[in-house]
Parts: sequence; C-alpha cells; structure tokens
Amino acid sequence: METAGSENLTPKNLSESQSEINSLLLTKLDPVARIMLPQLQSIQFHVSKIDTVKTNQEILRAPTTRAQKSNIIIHGMSDNETESTARLKSDTEKLLSDICGRKINIDTSHRLGQYKPNNVQPVKGKLILQSERDLIMKNRDKLNPPKFIKEDLPFSTRRDNAVLWNL
Repeated sequence: METAGSENLTPKNLSESQSEINSLLLTKLDPVARIMLPQLQSIQFHVSKIDTVKTNQEILRAPTTRAQKSNIIIHGMSDNETESTARLKSDTEKLLSDICGRKINIDTSHRLGQYKPNNVQPVKGKLILQSERDLIMKNRDKLNPPKFIKEDLPFSTRRDNAVLWNL
C-alpha cells in the first residue's frame, strides 16, 4: 500500500513535474500576468547583462588593486620646498616605526602633487611587506591629529565607499 507522495522522485520526475507546473502556470495566468511575462523576461535579461558588466569591471580592477595593496597614504606630514626623496623616506619610516613600535621598511615614498606654500601634500608610501602594511593599519589610530593614514584605494572604490557612507 502506497501513500500519496511516496513514489520515487528522480531528477527526471522532478524536471517533468517542473515542466508541468510551468505549463499550468502559463495556461492559468490571468491576462495581466500574461502581458507582464515578456517584461519580466526582459528585466531578467538586463539584470544578467549588468552582472556580467560588474564581473568584468572587477576583473579589470583587480591588477590595480593588487598593486595598491602594499601602499598607504599619509596625510598631515610637514612639507617644505627643498625636501629630498631620501629625507622623505627616512621621515616616513621613522613616523611609521614610532606608531608600530618596531622598524618599518619602505620601498619608496613620494608626495602626491606639487609643493604649494601653506598646503601639506599627502605622502604615498609603498611598503615591502604586506604584513607591515596590515600592522600599520591596525596602529594608525595612535597618530596624533592632523596626521592620519588611509589605504591606497582605486578611485572607483573610493567613490563607491563615499556613496555607501551617505546612505
């Protein structure tokens, strides 16, 4: 004696059942829903295109993001017209070593933008080790204002973050 629903449901039976349900839905839909079905399919098509574009943008953005992972931006470091790159690098290493409590090595550092009197340009530092960058980001709150440290993010990510903060 078999009870209702005790028959074996194989993938073939499931797909046949799904097909039957879909055909019943299409035949039983009211006229308004029949009119809406092509629009729904069009929306689904456009959503899939948008997903593809977003995926492609992420793929294109990935190399930039990977290259920027070991960079930091330091705001508020004093600036003068005759500053040399060697002096800037040593000052940056000293500042970062002070906040982290151990020696931090920087590959390169440079100012973002030209020197302007009465205006302090941010410093971009490229670290040798990703772990040192992570340590700096953990300890960045130890800096006294007006100095602060940010991640070096692509423009599109900074723009997206700004939009999210304004929600």
